[in-house]
Amino acid sequence: MKKLFRPYLTFLLLGSLLVATTSCKDDDDPNPGPEPEDIASARLTLEPEGKGALITINYSASQQQPGALLLASKSYSGVLTLYDAEGNDITSEISQDANMHEVFYEPSAGLGITVQKTDTDGNNRPVGLTTTLTTTNAGTGTMRVVLKHQPDKGATSDVNKGSSDLDMTVNVVVQ
Repeated sequence: MKKLFRPYLTFLLLGSLLVATTSCKDDDDPNPGPEPEDIASARLTLEPEGKGALITINYSASQQQPGALLLASKSYSGVLTLYDAEGNDITSEISQDANMHEVFYEPSAGLGITVQKTDTDGNNRPVGLTTTLTTTNAGTGTMRVVLKHQPDKGATSDVNKGSSDLDMTVNVVVQ
């Protein structure tokens, strides 16, 4: 009688082992996509249309909020440059992965600034590494600049989606 149950016991053990090993799924995504960027500092350069001095806003995570003095009723061409901890310019890496990144510019309420993103990704969606910043009236406030890493960036991308690769606040005076 014992010999009759041995084959069944063997099949039962092998079947249990098979179920246990195939049901444990590896949770790691085989194609996770690029990791969020390690951005240690940034430079926002604003070139005024017509006459005027070039404005450079340097940001580092270890410093106080940078500031900018802008002229009212003026347009500026903006370029955001990003650096890693070693000081290497990694803007081209962000640009190559533009389908997964977008920069958001959020002026505080009452600050007469609008920002138009002038670059796009491969799907013709805005990126924001280059911009046109336009001031209207005099005022004082802040402008938040946020680079979001959004692997699932879609047509409805916003500052609340994805993870932040950069989140800087600039004190702004428009006169």
